[in-house]
Amino acid sequence: MLVGVRGFEPPASTSRTWRASQAALHPDGAGNEPIGTRLFPLTANRLLVVTLFHAWFTVTSNGIAVATMKQQMVRRFGVGALAVALLAGCGSSADTAADISVPVSDVSSTEASTTTLEITTTTTAPVAVEPICDLSAVSADQDVSGLIKLECLGDWMITQSYPDCGECEGVIPFHLENNEWKMYDPLYIYCYSVPDGYGPDPEGATNDQSNILATIQIAVAAIPCDETNKGYHPENSADQLLYGDTGPRVAALQEALINAGFLEDSADGTYGPNTIRAVMNFQFSQNIPVDGIAGSKTHALLGIAYP
Repeated sequence: MLVGVRGFEPPASTSRTWRASQAALHPDGAGNEPIGTRLFPLTANRLLVVTLFHAWFTVTSNGIAVATMKQQMVRRFGVGALAVALLAGCGSSADTAADISVPVSDVSSTEASTTTLEITTTTTAPVAVEPICDLSAVSADQDVSGLIKLECLGDWMITQSYPDCGECEGVIPFHLENNEWKMYDPLYIYCYSVPDGYGPDPEGATNDQSNILATIQIAVAAIPCDETNKGYHPENSADQLLYGDTGPRVAALQEALINAGFLEDSADGTYGPNTIRAVMNFQFSQNIPVDGIAGSKTHALLGIAYP
């Protein structure tokens, strides 16, 4: 790219000397153009402009004219010369910047770094959903025709035949096992009797061989067959609490169940049918074995001391 420098023409008395000096500077004749139209490459040395002014002023014989011309030239060419110098400098800087290259291998690790993100996928096993406590959730291979649901008691569903319920003296319980409702034999619930040896079952005992069915019978019937002998007795101060216990520990258990919203009875200190219901429903809500007997886990979850 070329740029023209305009703004003055030397006096005629000095033009011959001027052109002689230009011929000496440019033997190829490039300096013989009129000064007002001389073109200079942007990448040329900035000293060319200074040499131009220096040649003109030193060949003038009139000292006064020299001083005047210098003042005029400074005023008229100051901005133009500065612009040419800056353009030439920018061109040189651009050329220099274009020539700078740095091999990738020479870049420091902090300037050229690669971040690797490790993405880990987690597979979550589907959670089994418990069926609702309703006859509609019973598998089709079990006959539920003529049955109605009476209530849900812990992980048990209590049903009864309707309208022919045999004077409503029996119920058919379903137990939730492996996320399916399993039907058990009918229970007589006109009244209840506490079987001999009633108490906590040995670990691993099946429902058919345990006291859970007797517990359900007591809770659902709610009326003892022998009103004179309900099976109540003083509680054991260092053991689990269960039906028939009476005392301050039972009262504390009932108070905790009332506060938790599972017992709507009074804390009378008697572990009867209503307390069995409350314990079974609380145990089911806490996902612990449902047996209607208040052991150490039930006490701990209710926030009361055991024993």
